[in-house]
Amino acid sequence: MVLNEASAVPTSSLDRLPLGQPAIVADIAGDGPELVRLRIMGLCIGSGVHTLRTGSRMIVCVGGTRIGLTREVASAVKVRPLDETPPCRA
Repeated sequence: MVLNEASAVPTSSLDRLPLGQPAIVADIAGDGPELVRLRIMGLCIGSGVHTLRTGSRMIVCVGGTRIGLTREVASAVKVRPLDETPPCRA
């Protein structure tokens, strides 16, 4: 985990988020085509997210929408884990 200096809240990459753990997107590192597509689909800074499937081909839920992404792409997304219940279920 990395300590986010602005808010002093620990962050982690999305690919390390445990199954079902809700989080808030804190940063997206890079601007490649995959990351641009994720932003268009709603995965952007401040969005709530949680994992529906982990592994090399992940599925995450963002605002009620399910998005499939690779572990490599998910590693560019930094999140702040939350303790609340996620907004949608598998």
